[in-house]
Amino acid sequence: MDDERSPADDEGPGTTLQYPSAGFPALSTFRLRAPEGWSAIATADAVLGIRRDGSTNGGFRPNVLVNVHRLPRTGEPDLDLDRLLDGDHTLPAFEIIEDEQRSGDAPARWRRIAFLGPEGRSLLARRLMILVPVSEHYVDVVSAIGTWSSDGPADVERDVESVVGSLQVGT
Repeated sequence: MDDERSPADDEGPGTTLQYPSAGFPALSTFRLRAPEGWSAIATADAVLGIRRDGSTNGGFRPNVLVNVHRLPRTGEPDLDLDRLLDGDHTLPAFEIIEDEQRSGDAPARWRRIAFLGPEGRSLLARRLMILVPVSEHYVDVVSAIGTWSSDGPADVERDVESVVGSLQVGT
């Protein structure tokens, strides 16, 4: 009979670590609601992505991407959220339009920005970031960011705001 033991099963010197476990919890779960006319997309840039079916304004397809980022816990929720928002400043012609901090059981950041996208297209984005303490040492930041063309129809902006705003964690 073949030996089906893994080298990690040996009880020799060292420690066996496992993910997920109490020391390394699984990433936070979340959900959001997509309106009619939006479909899931596969993307390497996010754990979940959706976009509006069909194009608007010159072929740009409004979209929402969701990521879960695991960070060492600082004990200062605003600092934990700020670390991820720093990347926004690298976008061409970046401008903060609105930036709101929310405190409570799940500290969050609600931000609206303008920037130049591919081919110099003027884009708007709405981001909601929710801080989720997962252990003594780690926090997860669940982040939904929706992007649309600044000259797109009003219903697109409304849809993106609705999708991003529907983000719920731990469900």
